[in-house]
Amino acid sequence: MIVPGQDKGKRYIEHTTEKAGTSYKAKLKTVIDRLIPQVSDFEELLKRLEAEGYEIKRGKYISCKATGQERFTRLKTLGVDYTEEAVSSRIAGGSAHPSSRS
Repeated sequence: MIVPGQDKGKRYIEHTTEKAGTSYKAKLKTVIDRLIPQVSDFEELLKRLEAEGYEIKRGKYISCKATGQERFTRLKTLGVDYTEEAVSSRIAGGSAHPSSRS
């Protein structure tokens, strides 16, 4: 299902790497989606991401970096379903998966 504006502003390189399956952002989204049903709060999610090999940087925004990745990726740049508030809401039972939004 295509949600208007969801991928607004995606650069060509992001689009091609996501389609090729080599996108760090796409992989991070997949890991977060897989871990959300298994955790009880946002802090536990961050600990599980670290256990999966991600480096977590805390600051104004939470950022993650996979092994071999050059730069950190802010969770908020993954889309509206991946901001700290949205992920916390999903963990608390607000929404099972981002695609369930209409």
